[in-house]
Amino acid sequence: MYILFYCMISWLVLNKKSVKLWVYFYGFIVGFLFLFKGFSTKIGANSSQFHPFFVDGLNYFFVLISIWVILLSMLSGLSHVMFKYYLYDFLFLVMLVILTFFFFLNNFFLFFIVFEASMIPIFLVIGIWGAQPHRIVANYYFIMYTMIGGLPLLVGVLINVRMSGDTYSIWGFNHLGMEIKSLLLMMLFLAFICKLPLYGFHLWLPKAHVEAPVGGSMVLAGLLLKMGGYGLLRLVLMFKMKLVVSLMFLVGIGLWGGLASVLICLRQVDLKSFIAYSSVSHMSLSLVGFLSGVLFGFKGGYIMFLAHGLVSPGMFFIGNTVYERVGTRVMSGLGGMLMDSKFLAFWFFLFLIMNLGMPPFANFFGELSIYFAVLNLSFFCFPFMFLTMVMTGVVMLKFFGKIFRSQGLVLVNGMLTSRESFVMLMSLWFVLMMSFCLFFF
Repeated sequence: MYILFYCMISWLVLNKKSVKLWVYFYGFIVGFLFLFKGFSTKIGANSSQFHPFFVDGLNYFFVLISIWVILLSMLSGLSHVMFKYYLYDFLFLVMLVILTFFFFLNNFFLFFIVFEASMIPIFLVIGIWGAQPHRIVANYYFIMYTMIGGLPLLVGVLINVRMSGDTYSIWGFNHLGMEIKSLLLMMLFLAFICKLPLYGFHLWLPKAHVEAPVGGSMVLAGLLLKMGGYGLLRLVLMFKMKLVVSLMFLVGIGLWGGLASVLICLRQVDLKSFIAYSSVSHMSLSLVGFLSGVLFGFKGGYIMFLAHGLVSPGMFFIGNTVYERVGTRVMSGLGGMLMDSKFLAFWFFLFLIMNLGMPPFANFFGELSIYFAVLNLSFFCFPFMFLTMVMTGVVMLKFFGKIFRSQGLVLVNGMLTSRESFVMLMSLWFVLMMSFCLFFF
């Protein structure tokens, strides 16, 4: 299956000599990944023979999604990257290496280094290929939140080294006292919720999405946000869910953030900003699932992370497809596209209902588990969850109706290119495989 997939990729992009080397390098990365998985015994955190790396059932799927999204992001740049495409591909492959190290590392100090290094490729992508002058301000926000948010993680690394001697292991907290563990938990949560981002720490995300090219937006939504989620996931496992109960105020912030982000979506006039705020809502609800203290809430948050890592890049790609045909992302300039582009309307609606959380897609199972986990905490959470679920549907259908079914003077070419059809089909295929056949991977 994977050999067939890479034959299709080669047929699509190998006519460009400048990217031939990167396609081969990409195949090498995937082969090494599956070889690495074969050497793992899948027993626990230290199951791999490749110290300081380790593989288990959690980080493996994050890396698999990273490979998929990076490849689709590289293909998305074939239409609008008019200069230095060689550098564009190189930065995305550097991002792939950084993400692979981040998800596989068991060394806490290297974990922090890679966590901070992840901002460099995206900073360059936004700064070089961003279309608007405001990309400089967006980069300032991105750098500020990433660096300041990483300071608590640095302090946590230093405390761990000071209290544990020479160990840099991520799993070296178990022997510490309760007071030190509580302090570490607070600092590490601060670092990761800035990257997630939780509502209230999210101001950098809409600006970065609006100014980034479509490949940068796909990587931001599908992968960089998952770096914060993966850190939170490991924290919950590390502290055995018991100490996490002390952060229950974050459940309230997450519930309010999920609802507030959806309400903010109603007021957005830019299509990419709308998708960005819907990502903030989903990430806030995933954090609530992690902090619910029950197993199915944790699993629901994990499933939502995986599903969002595939659906949100597809949403940004389809939004860019609309932009390439109309020339604007402003909602007042869109309308009536259903008459000329029925195939594009079909794909937009399909990814919209995935993002909405409709069955039988993976988002539905993740959100359903989170809803039951939150109701297990307190019935007073029900109004927030109910309003979030209803308003998400209202917002998604409102935007679809505005773009495709309202009156407008937009005349577009409704035919999709082979590259666009390939990216959409591969995104849908991976979502379906994850929804029905996750054990195949």
